[in-house]
Amino acid sequence: MMRCNMVYIFAIMTCIYTFLFGTETAYRQAVFTTLEKRFHYKTTILGFIYSCYDIGYIFGTIVFGAIGHKFKKVPRLIQACGYGLCLSSFLFFLPHIIFGAEELPNDSIGNSTHEFGYNNRIHLCDSPSKVTISNLISNKTSNSNNHLEECKDNSLNGNQLEQGITGFFLVFAKIAIGFNLVAMLNVSISYIDKLLRQQGTSIYIACIWSSGFFGYTAGYLLGALYTSYYIDLSDVNLDQDDPAWVGAWWLGSVTICCVCFIHSALYFLIPSQIPILNNTDEDKAYELKHTETELTNINALSYGNDEEKERKLRSTDEKEKMIEPEVDNEDDDHANAKEMGLKADDEGNADKEFKVLSNVKQLLQNPVLMGLVIGNCSPVWVYGMYGTTFLPKYLETQFQMTASMANIFAAIMAGAGCTTGMILSGVIQLKFKLTMRQMILLTIGGALTSLIIVLLVIALSCDLKPLAGTVVDGSLDVNMECMSHCSCELNLLPICVDGHTNYASACHAGCMDTNLVDGVQMYNNCSCLPNNSTVVDGWCKSDCVPMVATYIVLCFILLMTVCGTNVVFPTTCVLLLVDSKQSNLALGILMVFTCMLGWFPGPVVYGSVIDSTCLLWDVKCGQRGNCLVYDVTQYNYRYNILTALLQLTAIAANSFAYYKWQKGARDSNDKINETNA
Repeated sequence: MMRCNMVYIFAIMTCIYTFLFGTETAYRQAVFTTLEKRFHYKTTILGFIYSCYDIGYIFGTIVFGAIGHKFKKVPRLIQACGYGLCLSSFLFFLPHIIFGAEELPNDSIGNSTHEFGYNNRIHLCDSPSKVTISNLISNKTSNSNNHLEECKDNSLNGNQLEQGITGFFLVFAKIAIGFNLVAMLNVSISYIDKLLRQQGTSIYIACIWSSGFFGYTAGYLLGALYTSYYIDLSDVNLDQDDPAWVGAWWLGSVTICCVCFIHSALYFLIPSQIPILNNTDEDKAYELKHTETELTNINALSYGNDEEKERKLRSTDEKEKMIEPEVDNEDDDHANAKEMGLKADDEGNADKEFKVLSNVKQLLQNPVLMGLVIGNCSPVWVYGMYGTTFLPKYLETQFQMTASMANIFAAIMAGAGCTTGMILSGVIQLKFKLTMRQMILLTIGGALTSLIIVLLVIALSCDLKPLAGTVVDGSLDVNMECMSHCSCELNLLPICVDGHTNYASACHAGCMDTNLVDGVQMYNNCSCLPNNSTVVDGWCKSDCVPMVATYIVLCFILLMTVCGTNVVFPTTCVLLLVDSKQSNLALGILMVFTCMLGWFPGPVVYGSVIDSTCLLWDVKCGQRGNCLVYDVTQYNYRYNILTALLQLTAIAANSFAYYKWQKGARDSNDKINETNA
């Protein structure tokens, strides 16, 4: 009883850790667009930095997969990984300590944005303010010459230096959290599986994984809270939808670092080793009975055997076991592993050196295992990139949401959706005692359902109002005759004309006068507009509310389905396919392939797809920074079509695993019949 209680406590404390890991991971995704703004990163570059998480994950998987079974004091290892999360969080917010907030530019009438809000920052045609590089050359003003010299002198000491140093710390922060998460998941799950002797492990897997996804909900909500504060926590009169607004992206990591440090200190309450019951005759009899029952269920439910074949199979297997020499409990094979040809070492010596390379080769040659592994890579792109990393950005771009509001909806869809799916899958598996065949079929069905949902989402494109002017190679052509007398910089301060046309700023519309009417900034005397035009600050609003509600429902179902059928089920299938001493290595192979084919390339590929839809880039000293305006229609099409193709890959890989499983089962069944005959 004491051992069981200690296993529960260990599982609960580990769930809290995975919750904190999930919170930190989701928080970093919640501030993705804020980091783009603050340090002027392209989506592709920042996506690559985020993918470095998987460098640490792959390295940790190799290390812990090879020697994880040798750790005797697993609770102390998990505790050390908790302190590793503290270090990762510290590295993530360190750039803010070094560089602080970016200085905001003064507006055209000489007032700082710290003193005046968005509605008072005006860029009029007769107020040149700052000018672009091209205008600097044409106007040849003294200010422009000074600005060019500043760009030349400080190109490596200004924005590029900030990007380089910040990128260095972010990369190591992502590597650290990836490395430590391996032990938190793989080693802890394998350890619990060992303590429980492979009985009821699935519900623990579901709890540990779902606590991580529940942490995603908390992380997005934390991002929504802290991005609603300005980056330096000062009281500025800026609206959150102001292009100059940059939220307090660093504050969440400070909070998580402190909480994780306290929890790691409390982890000393768990003993270094949790005792396992002695392998008594009663325990051996129970294990023998369970193995027979599991083997009978697999053959009866998966292969369609009749009752007579069940009795023969049980009788034959029992006789074989009676004449076999007794071995240590840790060397007993799963019944299903014997069916699929995944046999443990035949030496029968528990103290013999674990043959890593031999076991890796053995696992890689199993078609069912590799089909499940490859099939699990594609869904990672869905719930890892589509549903988490880039979900807030998608909401901000497609539906004109603020970063704070987008994170709230992301918490509902990604956090709650994945958590619900994980818990339901664990409960269903425990309640109905699903067989291998049933779990693979549910995985295929989940991939097919998610494919249909993604295709439906493509129809939910919210067409935003057009941007006036001609966009050439990511830059706005300002050589329009109506504003030829203006010196306009592409300092994005959008205005809306008559509710249906956007301009980059009042200067780009040739507006020379402004006045404040009922708290709304109005513009007049615009040379590029009819005299009766109504011109107000901000982007033109689109009526996308019905689409937002529909998208939230569909995305919630999508992520619930993907997380519910492509996390717990494949992991459980892998544990059923291999010997208990190979479980760490098998989970390691699963995670390595998932990282190499899923987590690592995913952010870069999705980031490249998103960048390919950019219409207008922020340019600093001739270098492109973050994207200012996207072609939302192309964004929607390319983003969702890529996701649909990935789901087709998942269906094909899992179908291959199912075919090989059935084929191997039939061959094994024929051999059994021949033996009994």
